[in-house]
Amino acid sequence: MRLAFDVDGVLANFTKSYTKVLLSLSDSHSLPDGWENDDTFPPVWHYEELCGFSKKVQLAAKDYIAHSDSFWLSLPSFEDASMLLRQLNRSDHELLFITNRFGVGCKHQTDVWLYDKCGIDFPTVIITGADKLPLLSALAPDFYIDDKLETVTQAHKAGLKGVYLLDRPWNRQGRSDELSVVATVEEALRNEELWL
Repeated sequence: MRLAFDVDGVLANFTKSYTKVLLSLSDSHSLPDGWENDDTFPPVWHYEELCGFSKKVQLAAKDYIAHSDSFWLSLPSFEDASMLLRQLNRSDHELLFITNRFGVGCKHQTDVWLYDKCGIDFPTVIITGADKLPLLSALAPDFYIDDKLETVTQAHKAGLKGVYLLDRPWNRQGRSDELSVVATVEEALRNEELWL
């Protein structure tokens, strides 16, 4: 079977590293105390202005990421997901990693990250734009999980099967009851009888 996974927000903790970059470039912010360990942070997808980061700082952060040869390599993994992938790596399933990343060697960094953090021997990484629906429609995976509400909503409306939204604080507002929402990657895999 063809199993596809979003990377950031599902396997990798992009938000924590990205917020640290924003902090390093800003003199002021309104981040909540304890944001690093707050299970409700961030409450929305585009949280930068809400937390007091100017457009200038946001652009500088994106420029930093675009020119970094190690930003994507340094992201922490969500431990539960990386353990599952180590097991799936030994299966007969085709594993695809579909991600909206950019910058210097972002694909290579992602390849190495998936090997180092998740034990994927020869990862198939596909770098895409923000709109993943055309790619998902063309690939027609048997299973797909993402944390972006817009992507999962579009995939659901397009009639794609086995599509799951991983519950995160930033995707709770405006969520339809028709979507398949799960608390963990393992739960989604179990629902599809891909994990016993």
